[in-house]
Amino acid sequence: NMEALFKSKAKAIFFQEHKIRKKDAEKIKDVLKKHGWAMSCSPSDETGKNAAAGVGAMWREQDVKIFEEKIK
Repeated sequence: NMEALFKSKAKAIFFQEHKIRKKDAEKIKDVLKKHGWAMSCSPSDETGKNAAAGVGAMWREQDVKIFEEKIK
C-alpha cells in the first residue's frame, strides 16, 4: 500500500519479488517523487501472466543519497 509507505518513518526501504511492469515503472517513480521518495528497481520477469521476481529500493531523497551504478 503506497499510502502506508508515504507515512512510514523509514528513510530507505528495500524490496524483493516486486511485480512492477516496465511500462508502469516511470508512473510509479513520478508518484513517489511527489511524496519525497526516489526508487530504483530491476526489471521484473514479465514472461508469465503476472510480472514477478524484481528487486529494488526506495529512499527519501532529502535523507539518503544513493548513487546508482550499473554492474557490467
